[in-house]
Amino acid sequence: MISIVLADTDEAYIDRLGNFIAAKFGGRAEVAVFTKPERLKKHLDGCKGVDILLSTHEFANETAGYDRAGMKFILCDYQPEDESGNRVFKYKPASILLEEILSKYAKTGSETLGKLFKGNRRTKIIVVHSARGSCGKTLISLALCMQLSRLGISALYLNLETVTSLHYYLNDSNAEKGSDGMTALLYHLKQDIGRVPLKFDAAVSNDSAMNIAFMQYPNSAFELSELTPADLSNLLYQVKSIGKYDAVVIDTKPGLGEDIACILSHCDAVVYVLTQEAISFYKQRVLEKEISKYPGLRYENTRDRSVYIINRYAKERNLAEKDRNPAEERFSADEFEIPVLRDIFVHNSRAFQVNPRGSLLKALEAPVRKIVEKAGISPAMGISTELPAEVMELTV
Repeated sequence: MISIVLADTDEAYIDRLGNFIAAKFGGRAEVAVFTKPERLKKHLDGCKGVDILLSTHEFANETAGYDRAGMKFILCDYQPEDESGNRVFKYKPASILLEEILSKYAKTGSETLGKLFKGNRRTKIIVVHSARGSCGKTLISLALCMQLSRLGISALYLNLETVTSLHYYLNDSNAEKGSDGMTALLYHLKQDIGRVPLKFDAAVSNDSAMNIAFMQYPNSAFELSELTPADLSNLLYQVKSIGKYDAVVIDTKPGLGEDIACILSHCDAVVYVLTQEAISFYKQRVLEKEISKYPGLRYENTRDRSVYIINRYAKERNLAEKDRNPAEERFSADEFEIPVLRDIFVHNSRAFQVNPRGSLLKALEAPVRKIVEKAGISPAMGISTELPAEVMELTV
């Protein structure tokens, strides 16, 4: 738990700021608010210490000699010439003010900050992959998130394709042009990993029609292509350790490379999407053969956690067994067929969204249960990590 002390003679202002921080972090932050110098002094004299002390100049006598604060800030009602120090302008959106303070506090190296952003969920990683493009991987990934949500499993969709169709499906104005929030997160992933938890919420959006949370796409696909395997490992570690979701569904680019091998090495379950074509099955066999050769990636573990989805399946044009699998066996007992469907989408002004009442979600019920089993997902029954709408919009 992090302790935050706020002091300002403007009672309405400081109460709103205190309520915002308390709602943001719930039981992970202890927030004390003071409007009278003598009460602040009594509190500081009686406590062992505080992590963050934020006060206006009226409380200078009480805070000047206090040396048991992790970091002290002065709230100014004017724009400081230099905000690199401990002076911060008070009249700005609460979310921006809080991020500014926590970013500076992060530089102290305190481990308390990491606990502040940690949720109560044991996040599992589900990778949706294919050997070739145009298999419907993104559609399956989004529908998978929707179906997980119906089961009470909170899921986050993360698209790591360098050529994405994210904006085609999502009713989000930032999806096509990119997101400063995701760009900032990727920047700090490389430059200052300790600030990644601070940037996480700004990189996540929600699609209310499909009822899914998703990480926004960065301003440029090159930002994703520049991620090294070490960067990807750090990203996945951060997403898991933050613990805000039961599952993260990762939509990868097709094929294989060091980046894909890295992602597969972190997965708790992998969903391979194929189509009802001989070349799709052939390429899947080639893909798995190459994965088995990759150093440091235990193919047997990945294979045991795999589920296969044959998309756009039509029984009347079924492949001969010898074409679909020369070894005369299925890829796995966990192989599911998704038929050709005509009610997949609902079109709105911006996107072709997955129809929540369509047949696709029904067809995914059995594979999703198997995916949940293989990934070992147990939905958390803790406090919601989402802010009430009225709190998210608060400006002080």
